[in-house]
Amino acid sequence: MIQRIQTLFFLGSCTVALVLLMIPSARYQDLSVYLTQMDDAQDNLNTTLHHSLALLLNFLNLVVSFLLILLYQKRVLQRRLALGSAVVWMALAGCILFLPLVEVQNRADYQVGYWAIGLSALGAVFQWLAAQYIQKDIDLLKQADRIR
Repeated sequence: MIQRIQTLFFLGSCTVALVLLMIPSARYQDLSVYLTQMDDAQDNLNTTLHHSLALLLNFLNLVVSFLLILLYQKRVLQRRLALGSAVVWMALAGCILFLPLVEVQNRADYQVGYWAIGLSALGAVFQWLAAQYIQKDIDLLKQADRIR
């Protein structure tokens, strides 16, 4: 009933997760590294466990962001999951920033994709803003119950 702006923030978070699958997350020896990179896509790039972790965190954020839209009647649970998802977004940004997604012989040839980190931070901001607006809805409903 009151579910308004937070739905747009959750949709924005879903969009960020989808865009992260399409942009390069890193560069290694002038080759782009995507989250959807597979070992047989390029012969000289082998993905690491960190790559699988980043892909899993991104997929988790995509699914949770979409499911949070459907939990509009359970506002307290929706708010807690949104804050948890914001933490997962920041973990994804840290994974992309600090852990190499492919096997590297020379660390100097590996460059982090700062667009991917920025988009991960944007996803965390979307989730945090949605949680704030959900809290405003909870407070508004409590206030309306007191008036009755």
